[in-house]
Amino acid sequence: MRRIAALLIALTLPATAMAERLRVDVLIFLNPQPLQEQATAARHPDNARAIGIDDLRGLAYAGIALLPESASSLASEWATLNANRSYRPLLRLSWLQEAPDSERGPALRVYLPGVGGQSSLEGWLRLQGGGMHTALAADLETVQIAAGGSAL
Repeated sequence: MRRIAALLIALTLPATAMAERLRVDVLIFLNPQPLQEQATAARHPDNARAIGIDDLRGLAYAGIALLPESASSLASEWATLNANRSYRPLLRLSWLQEAPDSERGPALRVYLPGVGGQSSLEGWLRLQGGGMHTALAADLETVQIAAGGSAL
């Protein structure tokens, strides 16, 4: 059964469209309730050009600075998700980034391995657009892992 990962995003745009740095706060979580919609064929995210969140040199070259989890502006939302049995929080990520100078900025590769019934997560997050029309694009895939190690 495919499950959908949801994003809660706080994209803090600078006061002027000409400012150079943006702050991004993202929460990725699962809603383990079965989907009522018709499932589509699985399509794996294209991670070929995404920068791993553990690649500090690559991130710095792309103008991205990761922030500690404690700096997240979504701390209360994270706590609410953790307390609610209807959702399963997977990742809290915050960063500062130079505003993309083209339609598609650099992508951050997100990967969390799944073991013992936990879902794995793979894909990327990217700022795109520019100025007041900057948005966060995401291409994520989750796979539920059975206790024996095989995908469900």
